[in-house]
Amino acid sequence: MHTLLSRRPALRTLLVGLLLATTGWASAQTSPLPLKNLLIEVRQDRSAASQSQGIDITQGMPLQSNNRSSEARTLQTSLVLNGRSVRLMSGTTAPLRLSQSYLRNGVIVVLPSTVWLEAGTGFLATPRWAGDGFVELLLDAQQATNSLPNASGAVSQQNSSTQVLVPLNEWTTIAQGDSVQDGHQSGIGQMRNRQEQGSFSLQVRISVPQ
Repeated sequence: MHTLLSRRPALRTLLVGLLLATTGWASAQTSPLPLKNLLIEVRQDRSAASQSQGIDITQGMPLQSNNRSSEARTLQTSLVLNGRSVRLMSGTTAPLRLSQSYLRNGVIVVLPSTVWLEAGTGFLATPRWAGDGFVELLLDAQQATNSLPNASGAVSQQNSSTQVLVPLNEWTTIAQGDSVQDGHQSGIGQMRNRQEQGSFSLQVRISVPQ
């Protein structure tokens, strides 16, 4: 082998180049994450539209009203070491579908995933920040596949995960859901049917405290 390489300098140069390239690639893949704390803020953005129809019995007149409302409220603020996991709560009364996203040609592409969060449940979030302007956020939801305990007394669980790309210091939607509520209202001389349609989104913002 030594004789072959000594007779063919071009082959020797090629093999050395491939070795260096492979070593560099492996080193890049295993490069440690910056040892930094990351601040994760979670908020819920909710918008609702309600419609009420009825009749005033005393006057025989139809009643109708339409209302719209929106609110955003902070649910949780957590400090976590880069690469470690923290449990976050959804805080919603409706199921949410987690998002998934990736970077393509410098643009973040967002798609709905097949992972759902049950109302009022939480999930594990693992941020991975390489020191640039984006954070890879792994979302791991534990969902009960059977509400009844098995022979050992434990409830069967199924782990589902997805990953989103979060720009640093920007609010980013990671889950969305909808809800519809029907109701009946009655009062003195009035009868109303009421329907409310709401949409929820769960958003996170990740920053690096100085």
